[in-house]
Amino acid sequence: MMHPNFTQIRRQYVLDTTEHYAIDTFPGGWQSTAYRVMILGTLLDLYDAWDPEDLKTLPTLTRLKQTIASLGLTGSRLIDDFVRRLVQTGHVSLDRFEMDGRVRILRPSDSTLAWYGKTAASYYSILDYLYPGFGYSVASSDNSSFMKHQRISASGIFEIIVRFLAKNVDLYPFHSMNGGGIALMHLAVSREGVKNQDEDERYSIFCSAGTVSQGRISATFCSQPKRATSCRDLASMAKSLN
Repeated sequence: MMHPNFTQIRRQYVLDTTEHYAIDTFPGGWQSTAYRVMILGTLLDLYDAWDPEDLKTLPTLTRLKQTIASLGLTGSRLIDDFVRRLVQTGHVSLDRFEMDGRVRILRPSDSTLAWYGKTAASYYSILDYLYPGFGYSVASSDNSSFMKHQRISASGIFEIIVRFLAKNVDLYPFHSMNGGGIALMHLAVSREGVKNQDEDERYSIFCSAGTVSQGRISATFCSQPKRATSCRDLASMAKSLN
């Protein structure tokens, strides 16, 4: 995001991300949150990396919880709720492990893998635009073989992501909010190219995106309802994204 040309493609980045994390696209049919994205990403990584000969690597619900717990991002109950939802919607199945019928494997569906491929490819397409000739075009074409290896190696980055979230405490309410990450990006985009625009007007533009309601945002930051039309806090947070 520090690339000098990123501002030229920021809007496309936000549009692509909004599309892939919208409630009718995100696996499970629930709104995305940082912890749900982390759970889903970890589940996919564990599934791709498991060795049938090594029982310690099996992608079970218990191992998923243990992995997430080490990151300290969410609790066991929220993991249970989201995994249950993924199973209900057919995005994940609980399959009997052939070598031990008591064990259930968390297996992502083809549609979930396809969602991941398209989502990751959209990120790599941005990198391909910013750094042409560095080989990102292979990933931006939704190469299933590449995506599998990418998921296997991606687990090492989760701890870095969690540390980043922990350092940016002012943004934490957005990470725990339904659609909060998308809301932040829309807020940042709404400020681009706008001069002499007061805070209330910027706030109205932001809310008109329809990502989350004005009341939801205000309830997160404001203890008094009469402050519901102010975006001073939100605007100051958006500066860190520009």
